Amino acid sequence: MVSQPQEFMNPSVVSELQAPDTCHIFEGEFLSSMVDGNPIPIFIIDTDHRVVIWNRACEILTGVLKETVLNQPVDSRIFYRGQYRPLLVDLVLDADESVMRNWYDNNSFSRCANIPGAYEASDELDIQGEKRNIYFVAVAIRDSAGKVVGAMETIQDITDRSQLLNQLHQAQKMEALGALIAGVAHEINNPINLIIYNIPLLEKIWQDIIPVLNGQAIQHPQRKYGGLRLDFINHHLMQLISDMDMAAKRVAAIVTDLKSFSRFSGQSEKIPMQINDAIENAIRLSQSTLRKLNVEVDLDMEDHLPTVTGNLQNIEQVILNLIINAAESIAHECGKIRISTRLLSQDGDIRISVSDNGKGVNPAIVGKLFNPFITDKQEKGGTGLGLSVSYNLIKSHGGTITFESIPGEGATFHVHLPTVLKRKPLRILVVDDDASIREMLREVLIQRRSYIVEEASNGIEACIRLGSHRPDLLVMDLFMPEMNGVEVCRVIKKDPVLSDMKIMMITGHEGHPLLGDISEFGFIDILYKPFNLKDFVIRVDKILM
Repeated sequence: MVSQPQEFMNPSVVSELQAPDTCHIFEGEFLSSMVDGNPIPIFIIDTDHRVVIWNRACEILTGVLKETVLNQPVDSRIFYRGQYRPLLVDLVLDADESVMRNWYDNNSFSRCANIPGAYEASDELDIQGEKRNIYFVAVAIRDSAGKVVGAMETIQDITDRSQLLNQLHQAQKMEALGALIAGVAHEINNPINLIIYNIPLLEKIWQDIIPVLNGQAIQHPQRKYGGLRLDFINHHLMQLISDMDMAAKRVAAIVTDLKSFSRFSGQSEKIPMQINDAIENAIRLSQSTLRKLNVEVDLDMEDHLPTVTGNLQNIEQVILNLIINAAESIAHECGKIRISTRLLSQDGDIRISVSDNGKGVNPAIVGKLFNPFITDKQEKGGTGLGLSVSYNLIKSHGGTITFESIPGEGATFHVHLPTVLKRKPLRILVVDDDASIREMLREVLIQRRSYIVEEASNGIEACIRLGSHRPDLLVMDLFMPEMNGVEVCRVIKKDPVLSDMKIMMITGHEGHPLLGDISEFGFIDILYKPFNLKDFVIRVDKILM
């Protein structure tokens, strides 16, 4: 059964619709006014499988404007990027549940429990170049006689919600394990220390006793000690004692790791530090292992990163664990590890990525990789504590650690850490005489980022707003009535307070002479229509970095 988001619980949002007149069901404002302002992406197709309604939220999610799809046959490649497969709304229109199940397995397809006549499914789709978890609900639309005259589908991006729930579940699990493991480590620590302290004493006693036993062997050559002949004891007992010492110290090392797993670093231990320094130190510490395994390291570290408040040794330990794990996962002669650092402008985090071209994460342990004692390297002496300790260390720094893996091709681990300069949401003023364009840009900037967005309908209104407060970015259409974008730029350049403001100009007239005037003012960020909404957000991010 698909986990149903709360937004779809209201039957007025998704239900088996009844319309009074088949001929007019898709005409005028009967449905478009009902769904166009809905924040949930909704589209409707008729019995010819042509799109008759494509609301604004669909435009924002897919980056496809309604003018492109209206009255066109619905094409699954809008969502599946070049891969054809039936959409759930197509299958509902054809009322073929067996075909639905062929496309969506039982774990991602079912009837909606509390929405009569509706079906739900989930899938991972490529939305505007990004892998996203998408939840669908589709329902037939019937006329007053019960005849199917179309179908409606709602779409919701639940990627962030899924990731948040997974992180919350993992955090709760780790907290419970931490308390348990701290107690176990304490109970093991005392007896194992006693063994370690007594083994050297036992070794010294044996060295004093062996001459006495050798002297008695002259009179009693067949005597055994503990069932063993003296010649065997002479050859092997010191090795047995050495093995005991090694085993006890290994248990002690495991106990130390367990204590590290259950202990969170205190805030007093953390100071402003550079992430790149921690990575360089970890690479130096791992050099002997990398040379032994013949693995190359490719560094791609961004310069001038803001500092992170943290414990340098703890972060070094996490990076070292990831490097060693990556190196040990490679079983061929062309081993490569890539380490990169990036400042994520949208949230102010630093992302550390460690990738390898090894065998990838064993699918059998993917869901419990950060649990203690989970490893597929027991034969190599692995304890399964490295990633568990790393998880808790990163969590104690207010960060997250995640991974992605392709069996046989390698794995990538991502560490996200907040910076000391993690900034408040930036302010953007969107100026356009077309209300639908303003609303579309506003919604995409709010939904995909944490920007605060305000609107102005023309150049005069923009200048009035600029007189009371200065935004971090002005996104403005070039051609507007009463006062165009060039005139607004002229006003801005004359004002010393506003003259260095960042501006993105939007126009559909590439090469227009007015663009030369814009460049003379020093504003060079120009976006030409039509544009992809994802590209728009990326351009905004780069300007505001």
